[in-house]
Amino acid sequence: MTSVNLLDTLIGRSLGPRPSRPLLALTTVLWPDRFVRRLYAPAADHRIDWDGRRAAATLSFDIDLPEDVEALPWLLDTLAPYPFRASFACIGRWVEQAPDVHRRIVREGHEVVNHTYSHPWSEVFNPRPFLSLAPAEREEEVRRGHEAIVRTLGYEPVGFRAPHLDMAPGVYPVLSEMGYRYSSSALARRVGALPFRAADGVWELPLAQCPLHPSSVFDTYHAFRSGSWLFRVRGEDEDRFFGSFVRLVDLGVEWGAHINVYFDPMDAHRFRRFPRFLDHLQAWREQVMVATYRELVGILEPREEKGGRE
Repeated sequence: MTSVNLLDTLIGRSLGPRPSRPLLALTTVLWPDRFVRRLYAPAADHRIDWDGRRAAATLSFDIDLPEDVEALPWLLDTLAPYPFRASFACIGRWVEQAPDVHRRIVREGHEVVNHTYSHPWSEVFNPRPFLSLAPAEREEEVRRGHEAIVRTLGYEPVGFRAPHLDMAPGVYPVLSEMGYRYSSSALARRVGALPFRAADGVWELPLAQCPLHPSSVFDTYHAFRSGSWLFRVRGEDEDRFFGSFVRLVDLGVEWGAHINVYFDPMDAHRFRRFPRFLDHLQAWREQVMVATYRELVGILEPREEKGGRE
């Protein structure tokens, strides 16, 4: 076996739902670029017609902490001049406590995603991890989050994001029963980079991995606030983070993938130049379809019925 084949084999064993953690650390630390290419390359064999463009991208924002709620007006003002809309993962209790700014999300054409009622494993509302809850308690979190959004905003969400991306398989039947069309709670390195039908017919839209630290999802928390030794040792700053974002868009265009990223508004607000992320997507608008999850599923479903992968 050649060294190239051996490396591909090691990276392949690092992918999937239950990889060896030492092997995952080794491959992502030593060969991050090779790792993300190995992850996204299979999309080329299952090309999706992204509304006539080569790739798709979704911008999402998780409204988890008080600082995120405080940053929302600035974020909505920043997004306003751009022709695309974002998906906001919202917690029922924050929707109830800060209804006016959450109504702005809906009024300005963005998508609201159910992020549970109290965000279990939250330092604000609920310290218990989502996966530690009994199935009935997890279901109550999903249903109460939905009810708070509908009652307060007059908006019917059709998608879900699990707190801390701790998705329990038993949640999919609940989502299906509620008429939800998708979840965006999985990491691409665990389930693959393309959208797929998960349990009970619910779409799963996997989140992108960070090209610099591909053991982690691409998000501002891991890059700037995580206590992990790995991220402290390798370092991160706004320019490097933007470089990783550019790299993800390049991979999407090269392989025909969906680039699914999320930011915490509190972090984006601290950036010197957050609009350059939006400007970069705007510059690629002829090759990259920027769509909310709701819009994306609206494209995927009819094409699936027609055998839409090309």
